[in-house]
Amino acid sequence: GLLPWTLFSRTLGQASQSVVGARSLITKVYFPRLAIPLSAIGVSLADFAIALLTLMGLMAYFGVDFTWRLLAVAPLTMLTVIISLGVGSLFAALHVAYRDVRFILGFVTSMWMFLTPVIYPVKIIPRAWRWVLTLNPMVGVVDSFRAAILSRPFEWGALGASVGIGVAVLLAGLACFRRVERRFADIV
Repeated sequence: GLLPWTLFSRTLGQASQSVVGARSLITKVYFPRLAIPLSAIGVSLADFAIALLTLMGLMAYFGVDFTWRLLAVAPLTMLTVIISLGVGSLFAALHVAYRDVRFILGFVTSMWMFLTPVIYPVKIIPRAWRWVLTLNPMVGVVDSFRAAILSRPFEWGALGASVGIGVAVLLAGLACFRRVERRFADIV
């Protein structure tokens, strides 16, 4: 559960602070401003790849079987990046206008982790309330990562909700970013 969550939280944190961090570049040259939050993904993916290799080594050491389900890690990683880019671009646009967003983001990320089954299994939530949990797009991602790595059945409903909500979050974040983007040079 920590592997996809770390990718999500690192990408979210770096993307949300990337525009303010590139202040001197934004005020001097025009280029597609969305490239700045996108560049934050590369660093997080490199860290993720190293952590994934370490996990594979631990899986081999402890005798966890490598099955075809591990192929799902690539699309699940892409879904994690989509969700984090959507939320990150939204917070990047907000961070330009409101500098205190970085402090709020730390709190939001911490609370979001506890609302996501990173350190606990989804099964401890009563079945009647699991639909509320699936409104969190990271629930399906984290649970599916566990299913892929531990050769368990996928919870397709939660994964489908994560895909739908993740794409909606990405589109909303990009729309907000594009709307505020014109004023970045003036505000920064």
